[in-house]
Amino acid sequence: DTNSVSGWYEYQGGEVYGTYYDDNTIRGTWHQVDGSGDFIFYMAQTGFSGYWKVSGEYDWRGEWNGNLRGCYETEDEGC
Repeated sequence: DTNSVSGWYEYQGGEVYGTYYDDNTIRGTWHQVDGSGDFIFYMAQTGFSGYWKVSGEYDWRGEWNGNLRGCYETEDEGC
């Protein structure tokens, strides 16, 4: 699936898996040693802002912001 995205973060061995949508959002799930849940990221040129929550909860818990690191591939461009 060309709209699938994945990544990782150092805290608690975290991983994210999601789907990229045309409105520059990524919705998906996060997993780490001590839990898992959902997220939504609003993408920008060099990073993202968004929200996260724990599995089974209705309300978003807090903000999640970051900078993009490394390389990503598109259908037209490689790394």
